[in-house]
Amino acid sequence: MARRAPLLAALALCLCAAQPLSAQSLRISAEDGPRAAFTLLYNGYAQAAADLARALIARDPSDLEAHLALSRAERVLGNFEAATAAGKSAWALADTDEERFAAALVTAQALSSEGKRTRAMLWLRRAAQEAPDEARKAQAMRDFRYVRGRNPFSTTLSFTSRPSSNINNGSKSDTLIIDGLPFVISGDARALSGLEVVLGASTAYTRRVSENRLLRFGGRFETRHYALSSEAKAQAPDQDASDYSYTEIEATIGATQLRDPRLGITDLSFDIGRAWYGGDPLANFLRGTIEHRQRLGRSITGTYSLSLTSQQRLDSSTQDSTDLFVLGNWAMTGQSGGVLGWNLGARDMRSQSATISHNALIAGISYQPRAEIFGTRGVLSLDVEQRSYDKPLFGTMREDTRTRLGVTLLLDGLEYYGFAPTLNMSYTRTKSNISLYDTEEIGVNIGLRSTF
Repeated sequence: MARRAPLLAALALCLCAAQPLSAQSLRISAEDGPRAAFTLLYNGYAQAAADLARALIARDPSDLEAHLALSRAERVLGNFEAATAAGKSAWALADTDEERFAAALVTAQALSSEGKRTRAMLWLRRAAQEAPDEARKAQAMRDFRYVRGRNPFSTTLSFTSRPSSNINNGSKSDTLIIDGLPFVISGDARALSGLEVVLGASTAYTRRVSENRLLRFGGRFETRHYALSSEAKAQAPDQDASDYSYTEIEATIGATQLRDPRLGITDLSFDIGRAWYGGDPLANFLRGTIEHRQRLGRSITGTYSLSLTSQQRLDSSTQDSTDLFVLGNWAMTGQSGGVLGWNLGARDMRSQSATISHNALIAGISYQPRAEIFGTRGVLSLDVEQRSYDKPLFGTMREDTRTRLGVTLLLDGLEYYGFAPTLNMSYTRTKSNISLYDTEEIGVNIGLRSTF
């Protein structure tokens, strides 16, 4: 009882006194001081808690719990900048996982209350990284999803690196047969092996314009760069890796209609952009897309999209194109927790160019088991595309069948700040009745993905 006397005295003084606390007006033990501040705060006396916390910090600037108490109290009082500053001070003083978790969490809460939700999400990633146990990590992840759902800004960064046996989509054949006569395919038109590095970023601002309608503005950037293997350099000595670089940038405006859950969600978007190939302008494009997502039952969801893309080529007007594409995606969660997905699509590509104008049918299937594969979460996929070209090439109506088999592994055990590396292994085979377009590619892709 004697040990609790300073705490009770502090509480009595805080509740009764109208003047701010100071180190001179109150004697309180270092152990009981922060506890008293939190007790005041939880009982609705935020100003008294803030005054007590400041007095404790004045006495001992390294009192981490006092900084935590001050951050929470200032947040309740609406002093969000002061709350953030106190949280950051606590972070600087933290030595253990538990202390860093607590400091990151109060800082994120202060930033979120101030409306700085993107910065709050960064601090919640810190909290998840430093969480001393799975329960508190789950708490940080729940808070992250809550803040993300209320953040008008969304930003995605992507990075992948992969060795590839065919970075230029070149032919696997050495010869081209035309009217029964063989022609040698040049080295730069055959498959070149090397390394591909892809960097991407997208951002969007979403504004609610009515109870069930959202308006969205955004942009996207992606660039691909390559390094040729020694074998590829010997095969095509006049080619440089920069000849195959590709960059695309686009701006987007979109609207989302929120309906009754039984009717689903409809999204409409318009994109305008430009592409560069080998460092030179390649094309301008304009795209319109309508997409509808709907739950079809307790375990099945469907997504249907229709897009129309007009592309104006800057290197050759005969390669201008109009692309009409329709796609349906379905996903079903089984009793075991695994997710089975499948899709069907069709494309009508119109162009004056015989190498571009075609019709296509697309089908795919994927499965993501709930159980881990070799200690990782994985996705298995198979995609098939059948293309029929509209115009003869070398006197032949071209027919292509493209098959892709892929395995994607998310390496959760290597997670850092909510990001984990992904390993994607794929085999792609295109069979064509024109050997120039008969291709094969084996790729191993390493990237990063958010785990929450």
